[in-house]
Amino acid sequence: MHKSSLIPMAAFICAAAIPQALAQTKIKAADLVVNGESFFAMSNITSELTRLARQDGYINANESFRQVAVSGAGITPILNQYKNANPKPVYLLTDGGGIDMMQSCGGAPTLDCTVIKNTLNTVNQYFGEMRTGGTKKVIWMRYPDPQGGNWATLKANHDVYNPEVEKICKASVEPECLWVDLRPVWQGNYAAYTDDGIHCTNAGGAASAQAFWKAIKENDFFNLEASTALTAMPNPAMAAFRGQTVANQSLTLSLFLDHSSDVAMRITTISGRTVKNSMARETHPGLNAVQFPLGGVAPGIYRLNVQAGQSARQSILRVP
Repeated sequence: MHKSSLIPMAAFICAAAIPQALAQTKIKAADLVVNGESFFAMSNITSELTRLARQDGYINANESFRQVAVSGAGITPILNQYKNANPKPVYLLTDGGGIDMMQSCGGAPTLDCTVIKNTLNTVNQYFGEMRTGGTKKVIWMRYPDPQGGNWATLKANHDVYNPEVEKICKASVEPECLWVDLRPVWQGNYAAYTDDGIHCTNAGGAASAQAFWKAIKENDFFNLEASTALTAMPNPAMAAFRGQTVANQSLTLSLFLDHSSDVAMRITTISGRTVKNSMARETHPGLNAVQFPLGGVAPGIYRLNVQAGQSARQSILRVP
C-alpha cells in the first residue's frame, strides 16, 4: 500500500476518540418495558431480546429489559400495569386484547360487537396514558393466528379487532408506534412455535424476539443515529471525506485523496464485532466514489471504519 493521506489529515476524527462518542449511543435497558399478558409473561421473548441487545452492544452486559406482563391480563389490567410502572418506560413493547377477544360476540363479529368496541376504547385510553407518561415509542404486536378449533372465536374476533388497533398505532404521533405483525414470522412454523395454539414454545419465543429486534434495528427505534449525530466529535474535514450512501446492497464512499492509495473498509456491530471487511486497490488521487458490496450484511446500525494510507475515519452506518 502506498503511503497516503486523506486531505486534510488534521480533519479526521482520531480512531481513539470515536468509541467514546459512540458508546453514548447505548440505551439503558430499564428504559424498555415489555407489557401485556401471557404471550410475553409465559415466554422467553424478553430474555431473548435482552440477549440480542447485549450481543449487538445496545445495552451493557449486566443489564436486562424490564417486563411487567401478567398472564391472564385483559386490556384494562394491561393499561393498569402501564400506569403502575415506575418509572414509566421510555420505550414500550406491548400487546393487548388477546384475553378480551376470547369472549363471544354472539355471532359473526363486527365493529358493533360490545367486546370489540369496549376493547378498542381502552386501547385508545392506553395510548393516551403513554402520551401522558412520556413514552417516546411503542411497538404494538399483532398476534400470530390462533391455531385449532378451540380458538375459533378468538381467531374471528382478532380478524376484526387487530386491523383497528393497527390504525390506532399508525396514527399515533406521541408516542410513535411501530406495528409488528407476527403472522408472517410464524407462517409455516406453527407446529414448532406453539404447542397449544396460542402461546410460544421456546422456538416461537426466539423467532418472535428476533422479529422484534429486526424491526427495532431497521427502524432505528432507539434513535441511535440521532444520538450519534449529537454526541460525535466535530469533524471539519468533510472536504476530504465527502459522505457515504447505501443503495442496491452497495456502500459508496466519496473520498478525496492526495495520493494513490488502497482504501480499506471494515463494518462492525456497535459492540465491535466485525461483520464485513473489504478493500479497494490503488484508488487514484483526487475525488473518488469507492464502492463496496454489502452482501451478507443484515439491516441495522453499525460502525463504519475507513482507512486510506495512514488516515482513518469512523462513522455510523445504517444498512436499510
